[in-house]
Amino acid sequence: GLSAMLRCPRPSSWNRCDHFSVILYCLALLAAGFAEASDTLAQGTFPNYDDPMVAQPSLPHPRASGGAPCAKVTPIVDAQLVGYNQVVVGHYEPPSDCAAPWQQVVMELSGAVAGVQFDRYGAVWFRGVEVLRTTTPEPSPSGIVWRVDKDLSDYAAIFKSPGNVTLMIPNVVDSTYTGVLHINITFSFFSSHGGGTTSLDVMPLRNPTIGANPFGEIAVNGAVGQANLVQVPRDTIDARLDLYASGHGCEEFWY
Repeated sequence: GLSAMLRCPRPSSWNRCDHFSVILYCLALLAAGFAEASDTLAQGTFPNYDDPMVAQPSLPHPRASGGAPCAKVTPIVDAQLVGYNQVVVGHYEPPSDCAAPWQQVVMELSGAVAGVQFDRYGAVWFRGVEVLRTTTPEPSPSGIVWRVDKDLSDYAAIFKSPGNVTLMIPNVVDSTYTGVLHINITFSFFSSHGGGTTSLDVMPLRNPTIGANPFGEIAVNGAVGQANLVQVPRDTIDARLDLYASGHGCEEFWY
């Protein structure tokens, strides 16, 4: 069996502000103790992969649509990512057979990778607006597939016009890391049948796709930050800021 000795501060010495810190401290000690004892159970050497898991139920679709989209547009097909600074751009045209307004817009990112590869962070932009921040799973030697669905109904206004879809997932392929990332991106549109979604103006605080390296455009070092001016329509009565975070280092599996 597994055993570990754990020494935590006495409850009488806690104060309200320390509760969370003490819990994290105890969990860290417990994890360290079990990690040492479990070396014989799991080798823990890279790659340490697992089949992709479903984190939540499937994305629901409008009942009026019968669960089926009235149109699909696939601007990126089998993008093969092999370089750290590689950027893939696909062109989008609004569906002619399913015009706006839409009740729902869904982006589907599907991927496949085989061999040896780290998890890789990445993002998708449409017309300069970031619509997805993601991390890829680590593959098995024989290969895995995965899919990410995201409801972009709040961004429906930007899909009324043509534009470029930009994909960047920095990857390294060499004699050690052999996994090539194969990525597809599809947008599915669900008819409103007279309902439709509330029209929202969507704009990026900064359009990183104007440069050769989108992640380089938004990167900061040390205490240096960025300041960007955005002109908001004068009749605006409400505003919402969408933030995207990606995990790195010890946080890369945060999801």
